[in-house]
Amino acid sequence: MLAARDDLDGAVRTYEQLLAIDPDHPFGNYNYACVALVRSELPRAEALVAAALRARPDFLQALVVQSNVMDALGKLDAAVAALEAVLRLQPDDPGAWYNLGLLFQRQGRADEAEPAVRRALEADPGNTDTLAPVARVLREQGFAEQALVPLRAANERDPGNWAPRSLELLLMNFTDGIPAARLATPRRLRVGYLSGDLMMHSVSFFLIPILEHNDRSRVGVFCYS
Repeated sequence: MLAARDDLDGAVRTYEQLLAIDPDHPFGNYNYACVALVRSELPRAEALVAAALRARPDFLQALVVQSNVMDALGKLDAAVAALEAVLRLQPDDPGAWYNLGLLFQRQGRADEAEPAVRRALEADPGNTDTLAPVARVLREQGFAEQALVPLRAANERDPGNWAPRSLELLLMNFTDGIPAARLATPRRLRVGYLSGDLMMHSVSFFLIPILEHNDRSRVGVFCYS
């Protein structure tokens, strides 16, 4: 309760008193680890959460915190191992699958990241936050066309979220064709080009054909240097 009221110093004193009486108390070590993580006291958080798990190896919440601590310490293999332990105990945990997929992605393990984030999506199909990571993993594997499918689903569910919309526009550059209907707009578009090289520079020469082929009746062009 003290931690919930942002009295972290009071929470630390309480947990230290508890652990002085019972050093192996799983919840005392776990809660103290959470506070230490918030305070960026990572070595202490690592030791405390390890103590909680020694006392109670099937402590799901402690395994999740251990993954977060290991991630913050840069020990990605240990963070992955903690989440895999969570999934052995709770195979359909969408959060664990999602975080595991993101860790795999950061490790460059795209072949493992994709099924992990897909499992997260299957476990929680209404979560639009999972759709964009699926698309990013597919993009990194070179499957731009397939990556557009979850992105467009994310855009339909959350049209105000600009991040998947921006990624969709990027990936459309790597597909064979864009249906004309997706480019249709009832108003004249305003397109801006921003570069520090709009002068006697190769970038300007490469840009000239693009500018010349803009349909000025449909597109207003603005250049910013």
